This record gives sequence, structure tokens and C-alpha cells, in this order.
Amino acid sequence: LRVQLGTYGIMAMSLSMDNYFVDRVNTPLRPDGSYDFESPKAMDLDLFNREIDLIAQGAEVETPYYDFRQGKRVYRGDKIHLEKKQVLLVEGIHALNKDEEDDSENNEIDDCCDKVTVVECKSCLCLKIKTCIVYITVLNPLDRADGTNVNPADVRLIRRIVRDNQYRNLNAMTTLNQWSGVREMEIERIYPSANFADYIVNTSLVYEVNVLKPYVLPLLNDIKDLSGEQGELVRHLLGLVDEFEAMPMDNIPLTSIMREFIGGSTFKKSL
Repeated sequence: LRVQLGTYGIMAMSLSMDNYFVDRVNTPLRPDGSYDFESPKAMDLDLFNREIDLIAQGAEVETPYYDFRQGKRVYRGDKIHLEKKQVLLVEGIHALNKDEEDDSENNEIDDCCDKVTVVECKSCLCLKIKTCIVYITVLNPLDRADGTNVNPADVRLIRRIVRDNQYRNLNAMTTLNQWSGVREMEIERIYPSANFADYIVNTSLVYEVNVLKPYVLPLLNDIKDLSGEQGELVRHLLGLVDEFEAMPMDNIPLTSIMREFIGGSTFKKSL
């Protein structure tokens, strides 16, 4: 988006909400005692809203960086200062989440999307600024050999397994254990957000399973316990991946979205 805006002479800066996760020791827990990374309470929204407000007012702000391997927020000298007519791109799945403690009828995202500044708001957690909302998703147009459709959720899970291993030092089983919580959050919070989008972008590539196969296959094969639902899911993913031929990463453009998962992107990484 920054590159495309630049072709129209619109300079943009980006800010990732992932960098506003609280330190892992302060992450809320699920009933089973596992970390609930999908909850908005896993984010330091007070800090995020304060800094967005300062940025909107023209101040220079040193923004944090979240080290997922250490589970800590650190500062590396990353700064944002918007000049006049510049655009700020805010990326993150929590950007449109409503306040889960406010059940009032006034808890509507649209009520806040035409404000001039971004401040803490009782009614929702969305960005209260002149906003264009882009909903980015995976709607892969792939068919399996038996004529059935490839489930986009399977492709997103494969993406996530590879990314978590590459950038967050997590094995495939850890990602699989988190998946049910991720799916619950998607249904409750992410899918409804599409209703508020100005644009919906499908990031699927017809060859992405081919690209991800050499990365995800050894991670899945490392899982020895194939019992229960998790084992069934592993066998399902192995069967899906087996239907695709591996594609060497050398053939993938350095600007491809696939580089977000396999590495080597020409864009600055912020994971």
C-alpha cells in the first residue's frame, strides 16, 4: 500500500499494532491457563491511543518494537513523524475491535470513524480518525484433485505455522494448539469487521502452497503424537500439502507477500 500510494505522490508511513502487545508475563490467560493473544487486552491500547493521538497532532513519536522471541516490548529508535498530507497506515487485526466490556447500543464502529483525532474511547477500540478501512484476507481460488475446494483456513494455518517458526521461534505444535482460539476470535471479531471495510483485498496466490510446502512439511513431520483432534488436523494438512509440488523460493519475487512468511522480502520487516 505504501508503494502504490507513492506512485500517486502520496507519501505514507506504517505502524504495526503487533508492536503494542503487552509483555508476555502480562498477557491475559484463557480458562485453561494458556496465553490469550487474541484478546484486545493483550494489547497496550492506552499507549497505542496516546501515541496515535500525538502522531495525528504532528508530534514525532518513538514507537515500540515487540520482540516475539523474548516476549517483550523494546525500543530501537524507530520514530514516526507525519508531515502535512502524509498518510499513516495502521496494520493489525485488533484495529476494529469493539470494547468487549461495553454492551451499549452506542457501541458502533462507524460512530467513531469520522473523528479528527484518536483518543481513548468508551464506545470502541477503533481508530477515530479520517479513515479508509482495508480488510485484507485469504480467499484462495484453489481446487483439490477430487474437485473440492481448498479451505482458505487451511492455507492461513499453513502460512501461520511457517511464519511462527521463522519469526517467533514457535514449533508447529504450539501454533496448532493456539489455532482453535484464533478461529474463535476470527468468527467473533475479525469476520464481522469486513462489514465496515471500504475495500476488501484478497492476498491469495495460486502457487502459495507450492512455495510453503518445503517449509511446512518438515515442521509437520516433526510432530510425533498424531492422536486426537490435533493429530487429525496434522494428517489433514499433510494430505493437502502432498497434492502440491514444491516451488523453489528463488522463483518468488522479493516483493511478494510470500516473503512475509519465507523471508527475504525487500520491505522492512517489523515482526
